[in-house]
Amino acid sequence: MRHFLLTDEPMLITKANVKATVHRRVHMDYIGIKQFSKGGKVVGEHSFVGLFTSTAYSRQARNIPLLRQKVAYVLDKARFDPAGHAGKALAHILENFPRDELFQIDRELLYETAMGILYLQERPRTKVFVRKDRFERFVSVLAYIPREHYNGEIRVKVGRVLEEAFNGEVSTFYLQLSEDTLARIHYIIRTRPGNVPRLDQDKLDARVADVVKGWNDRLLEGLTAAHGEDTGRIIYFGYQNAFSAAYKEHFTADHAVTDIEKLRTLANNDDRAFNLYERANDDPANVRLKIYRKESIIPLSDCLPMLEHLGLRVVEEYPYNLTGGPTGWIHDFLLRDTRGRPVDPAAVRDRVEAALAAVSSGRVDDDGFNALIIRAGLDVW
Repeated sequence: MRHFLLTDEPMLITKANVKATVHRRVHMDYIGIKQFSKGGKVVGEHSFVGLFTSTAYSRQARNIPLLRQKVAYVLDKARFDPAGHAGKALAHILENFPRDELFQIDRELLYETAMGILYLQERPRTKVFVRKDRFERFVSVLAYIPREHYNGEIRVKVGRVLEEAFNGEVSTFYLQLSEDTLARIHYIIRTRPGNVPRLDQDKLDARVADVVKGWNDRLLEGLTAAHGEDTGRIIYFGYQNAFSAAYKEHFTADHAVTDIEKLRTLANNDDRAFNLYERANDDPANVRLKIYRKESIIPLSDCLPMLEHLGLRVVEEYPYNLTGGPTGWIHDFLLRDTRGRPVDPAAVRDRVEAALAAVSSGRVDDDGFNALIIRAGLDVW
């Protein structure tokens, strides 16, 4: 409270640390009013703790003295025509602002936030607005997310980003879904005083937007980055429905861009393409391989001898069928060096992929000498 007593503000409205035991199980409202001496010096404080009645939430903001002053300040500073589109839109934003926030937020931050929300209506996108409790007990975040991207999973993921950003945990959230193009989630992040990281607004916006962005959105971005806007979109429209939920759960859209490139090299069902790769935290003796076929699944019995002759043992194999677009199969193998020695995919990738292509096409014998490609660094020829 020392911070409040040292300011010029005569009154403070915030949330108490304790929850009410009757009526509503929520944090109680706290009102602090400074007590002044005849000389104008602060000599004390009158404190009131309880819950605002339903009237405080249902009555229009312009009919509540304190809120009326804040709303009038924002509207006057914006200098919009009250009868114009922008003026009406801003008034609507203020009236529908979370009422607890409206009580607690200072008028300058309210102006910045309300104007930011207004701009979102002109250019809808993911955006967060942050207000830190002056005592650092909590952070209030208004997250605006395109409705077509919102679901329960996204809500949880955004909450985790906010927990990490403010070194706290989600205490509660309030969801608003309306006819607008944006969904609004009001998060309350419980924090520890003195342990709240400094806000990097641009970085936080980018992190939340990245979480909200759909898998297919990332696929489109990756394809247009690789092929240009026009060609990338053509390829995307061909593959946008091709990947299963299981594939999307295990692979990023960046992986899919690479897989599409491999699949597009196949002329017919007899062709194969290969991709030797690794994942973070893999055992050094493990390596991963994808084998691609245009139409039908590849029997595991066709793959095992070829891989074993390279000195690799199959640990796991997951086939993914592409449907709803260009058909194809992606066989994802987890392999292990039969001697248990480390395999560096970057060092052997080109030789291994060339050897597999030569063996599968019949240009090279499939025998145990192929193990020298990895162990001795020999080429397939």
